[in-house]
Amino acid sequence: PAPILRIDGDLDSDIVFHEYGHGLTWRMIGSMSGKLAGAIGEGAADVNAFLVNGDDRIGEYAYSAPLGIRRYPYTGYPLTYADVTGAEVHNDGEIYAGAMWRVLENYLAAGLTADDLHGDFVDGMNFTPAAPAFEDMRDGMLQSVAGTGRECLIWRGFAASGIGVGADGR
Repeated sequence: PAPILRIDGDLDSDIVFHEYGHGLTWRMIGSMSGKLAGAIGEGAADVNAFLVNGDDRIGEYAYSAPLGIRRYPYTGYPLTYADVTGAEVHNDGEIYAGAMWRVLENYLAAGLTADDLHGDFVDGMNFTPAAPAFEDMRDGMLQSVAGTGRECLIWRGFAASGIGVGADGR
């Protein structure tokens, strides 16, 4: 029989930065459990990992698979806010992370960097209420960048994922 491949997730930087992302959201926002906030916690943790590591897949090394641990790569992520079911926080969290990947693409196209977005993403948590919905995270980032000209980059990324004007996950 073929040997069982055992890979330590502690050696996969996606997993390490994902888990650090949980620390950020719990310490900066709080009440990150429940259907929407739990999903944001998972999605935001993926965002932290892909902004640091620079690729659209999470956990490829630990999972021994090119796609990693998520259903789709974040580039061209096909699901939107309308696809949130509340049944599984990791699956719903992918939708938030997919929106943030679109924001990243907008930043890069505007000549900004992943580090610029990472700073705006983390600072936006200062303006995000506890137990947030997806649109609360968007609005926190918008408050963080107010007056910088980056607002449209955020709006377009979220709107493409169904988290635009009038979105209400509650």
